[in-house]
Amino acid sequence: MYNKRVESENLNLVQEGRVKGNIRVGKLAVWVFVLGIFLVLSLGITVFLVYQGVRHALPTSNSKCSPTTIADYEVATIIESVDSTGIVITKPAQFQASLKGDNSMQTIIIYAQIANYGMRELPVITKIFSGQKNCLTEEFSYTGGGDGRSGNELHTAKVIPNFWGDGRTVLNVENESTGYGSASAYFLNFIVYVNGSFQIIKGPDVGSDILYTYRGTDGIGKEILVANPVWAETEAHFDPHIYKFKKFVWDGQGYISFKLGTTVNKYQGSIDKIIQAEPSVLWIENKLDLTSSTKTNRTNWERFTDLSYQMTVNYPESWSAISLPKNYADAPTFELSSGTTYASAPTNKKKIWLRVGHYQQFSTAWGVCYNRICDDVGNAIVTIKGKQYSTQIVRASSNKDGDPEQNVLGYYAFQFKLTDVGYPLSTFSQLYYPAITAYFYTPDEGQIIVDIISTITY
Repeated sequence: MYNKRVESENLNLVQEGRVKGNIRVGKLAVWVFVLGIFLVLSLGITVFLVYQGVRHALPTSNSKCSPTTIADYEVATIIESVDSTGIVITKPAQFQASLKGDNSMQTIIIYAQIANYGMRELPVITKIFSGQKNCLTEEFSYTGGGDGRSGNELHTAKVIPNFWGDGRTVLNVENESTGYGSASAYFLNFIVYVNGSFQIIKGPDVGSDILYTYRGTDGIGKEILVANPVWAETEAHFDPHIYKFKKFVWDGQGYISFKLGTTVNKYQGSIDKIIQAEPSVLWIENKLDLTSSTKTNRTNWERFTDLSYQMTVNYPESWSAISLPKNYADAPTFELSSGTTYASAPTNKKKIWLRVGHYQQFSTAWGVCYNRICDDVGNAIVTIKGKQYSTQIVRASSNKDGDPEQNVLGYYAFQFKLTDVGYPLSTFSQLYYPAITAYFYTPDEGQIIVDIISTITY
């Protein structure tokens, strides 16, 4: 009996132990399950975060990133500075700037062909990108568009705020088209953001010998002054030259060119030094218009009478008046002048004069524009005995080298015929109409000449 009770108690203990063991196993399984879920969630979150980081750091198959490398090209360089010893310091033509006017930043990269034996044949490529550095999107590309204005070398590139005075920022890219020793030309190209896209504005053509400067007051790009050298046959690349001036004026859409004057002397150096030495090269900006004036002080003026034409004319007492020998056509001529005399052609800069008589062709030997450069600079309007005469004023200089008579030229001149009075000459089958020709060097001298002419009577 005792043994059976003991066995029963032992059985109960075994069963109770099994139950407790099962409970412990169940709790452990729950903890393992919970831990597994935690690990899975943690891993999922980690993978998600890593994916997000990688997605933003690297382009995917659906990315809009544009390539920033071009086969056979490299990033061009631009001159940053030149030190006192002549060492040139360059930097890559890759930089950021705000070109849209909305505080966004764009990346500009300018490419040049990888040089082959020091030379490049393919055009310079200018690209503008938007977006982050690790994923740039191309917005604009310029290679010259077939007009050759992109050149094969990059000369300089810079960003200029408020270029035309309207608040817009311009990317100024100056490209060079060079034949590496044979010839070269420089092109000013202005890239600007207009109506949601970048556009190219063509500026003046400049070059290694062509000087230019920005002269706009409210926006430096409103006016560009260009001085173009005139080479004589014996002049070399770096020799002093005579310069013809032009100005380019911004009209809101593009540039309009205007001819200016030409230097009398030859120069080598900056355009500002040339203007300082000869400010008259810019006179055409105000256009030289001369008309007869009643305000001129004619006190103490003298009177000259030419017997051949039976003409009289008044002139300042500091001037001289003479009758000249008849020319090959038997045409009489008289002259009024101020300054030193000359032997034949009007080559002395100190002499200003007017002639009445023989008509002097502007384009023939000893003519105003014979073998010279002539620019139209204005008009002269003269009234003689109630009849009004209007004629064009030209400014003449020279590109002939080695002839002292040619090189000292730089005068203004005008000419017209007295069409209402004719004279019979033995060498002419019809009536001869005398011409009036004037040479002078300043507008004030021109005004005196016009006033002298207005006193002619016959």
